[in-house]
Amino acid sequence: MIPVYYFKEDLDIPANVACIGSFDGVHKGHQELIKRTIELSDKNSLTPMAITFDPDPAVVIGNSDHYGLTDLNRRIELFERFGIKGVIVIPFDEYVMKLSIDDFKAKILDKLNNKILVCGFDFTYGFKGMGNTKTLIEQGVEISVVDECLYDGQKISSTRIRKELLNGNIELANELLGYEYNK
Repeated sequence: MIPVYYFKEDLDIPANVACIGSFDGVHKGHQELIKRTIELSDKNSLTPMAITFDPDPAVVIGNSDHYGLTDLNRRIELFERFGIKGVIVIPFDEYVMKLSIDDFKAKILDKLNNKILVCGFDFTYGFKGMGNTKTLIEQGVEISVVDECLYDGQKISSTRIRKELLNGNIELANELLGYEYNK
């Protein structure tokens, strides 16, 4: 079992390259972030890690249409399967939800011993998602951005996978996930 670090101020985390996101489903789009994380960690002799949130931010924010494809334990299992060597879990609560982009960087990101942050093209952070890849760069964070991943001309996303599952398209959902779905 890979090490799991539950965020607090004084964590002792190895120097790392980490991908960040809620990673609901750890689908093929997320797997591209993981691949980039592993490539960069190998190139820079750093530990490949994933930074995720629990509970899922969509649940805390109040998205009533949202149900999780994977719980935290399943996400950790999938991270390990795809080559991640450690997981940082940030408790997503009202405090974290209301952090400004500067506070999110100072109070969370700066505490993670992260050398390169891998994120998707549409990653947002901070209060009301005000931060994005551009603001990370402006804040001096070294990032690597993974472009949108498509299947049949449409974005691979947890929302799309949930829709396919609800419509009974299990084979397509499994294709988008890159593994067989089980709740």
